[in-house]
Amino acid sequence: PGAAQMHLAGAQNVFVTGLDPNGNIAFSTYLGGSGVDTPNALQTDAAGNIYVSGATTSLDFPATAGVFQPAPIVPLWNNEAPGGFIARLSAGGSSIGYATYVMSTDNVFLGPYTGVTSLAVTATGEAYLAGATGAGFPVTEDAPRICFNGTTDAFVVHLNSRGALLD
Repeated sequence: PGAAQMHLAGAQNVFVTGLDPNGNIAFSTYLGGSGVDTPNALQTDAAGNIYVSGATTSLDFPATAGVFQPAPIVPLWNNEAPGGFIARLSAGGSSIGYATYVMSTDNVFLGPYTGVTSLAVTATGEAYLAGATGAGFPVTEDAPRICFNGTTDAFVVHLNSRGALLD
């Protein structure tokens, strides 16, 4: 009861389950849309918020307004999907603080990784994401490299505590 997403929404959704000190389920929730959603990384911040990142084929992943990429973008170099996501859940898994798409590879032939493959979160809730992407990935003017340089490139993204792009 009270889970952020009570029901499976697609072929495969992420699940996040919290256990109490005795190993009993404190909360459990699904996270995802009508496609296939796969987790790659999980972190928490000092307030206990839960950050999960990974890969998605869902065009209806529960993205929120005011974030880095609130709508799915399926680049021509991907098979059929927007690629990646990050979501912040409340400490008890009862709500989605934010969720955003991250344009990244969904094609194992373009690179070895799909979606957001690495995640680091600061105590204050800023998130750093990494993975592989293709041409057209949004970059900031102060990026060390602003031009695409191959079949796939690595990306590093820095989001504020509300899921909006910083760097």
